[in-house]
Formats: sequence, C-alpha cells, structure tokens
Amino acid sequence: MGMQLIRAILPESIDDYLNDSIIELTRNIILSNVQTVYKDKVTTQNNSISGLNSIGTLIKQVEFNPIPENNEIDLKTKIEDCMFYTSFATNYGTTSYSARIIENDKVHSVLNDYCNRASKEYPVITYIGDDVFKLYCGDTSPENLLINYIKIPNTVSLSKNVSCDLPEHLHHQVVENAVNKFFQSVGSTTQNVN
Repeated sequence: MGMQLIRAILPESIDDYLNDSIIELTRNIILSNVQTVYKDKVTTQNNSISGLNSIGTLIKQVEFNPIPENNEIDLKTKIEDCMFYTSFATNYGTTSYSARIIENDKVHSVLNDYCNRASKEYPVITYIGDDVFKLYCGDTSPENLLINYIKIPNTVSLSKNVSCDLPEHLHHQVVENAVNKFFQSVGSTTQNVN
C-alpha cells in the first residue's frame, strides 16, 4: 500500500531525461536563431546561421577534398554526428564562395534561371538524401568544399562518466528541464524539490 506513494527514478532513466533535455534545448536554440518562414526546414536558410554563441562548442567545420567528378558529395564517412548543416562554401585557392542551399525539387528551375543559375561565384548545393549532397558550380570545379555544421551533443551516461559537451552555463537549464520532464511523467503537480 505504501509503495504506491513512492516515486523512484532509476539511474538509466536519469540519463534518458537529461539526454532528451539536451537535445530539446539545442534544437530550441538553433530554431530560435534561424530566420526563415518555415521553422521546420532549416535547409531553407540561405547562407549561414548566426547568433549561436550559446552552443559554440557544437559548431564544427570539415573540409571535403577532393570533389568527385559527378559533384556528389557523400558525407557519411566524413561527418558521423551531424544534427544540422549550417553552411557550405567552395574554395578556389585563397578565394571562397558561399554556396546557396536549395531544396532538391527546385534545382532544375534554379539551374535554368538566367539570373540565379549556379556559377563559380554563386555555387548551389542540394541535399539528395542519405547524407549525399550535389554541388553545382557552373563549368568549374572547386579545390575543396568547406562544410559548417552543428554536431549532435554527447549522449550523457552517468554510469560511464560521459558528460554533456554543451557549455557550462547551459547545464542548470538542462537539469531543470530534465526534472520538469520527470515530474510530468509521474503526474506530479508539486515541484518543491531543489
């Protein structure tokens, strides 16, 4: 009879609540900084995402070289832990050009548009699927492609001593969100616990 009133939490459940809170907080920070009409389509952001200093430890850059003949860039082997791609840029020696990220179903209309077509100075990149992108640069081929992305935060595990790689100033908010998620899961209406 008394066991019905006891609310216990297992160590692996703590990890689950913390990891859910970390992912939710990271996505909220990213989406609150994306200036687009479609909040669910981060790929419509034209050039880059700014104002993400609070998750600066998750912002990474990788260089893809050489560019294949068919300009299809397979990032499965280069980037294993990507949450969002934020920008692409082509490099020609010391000069680089930011690539426009467009949706795959709009490629042909952009390539046939006289004013907006892809060129060396205005490259276009599109997502084909399964971490494969196609680069359009007109008749030129860049030396390499610079890719900026936001990595997936570490999966926290208290038993294996794996900690969060978010900046320290977000840790309190992560724990508060995890505690709120726990209280919601057990149907608690009081949260007087510090």
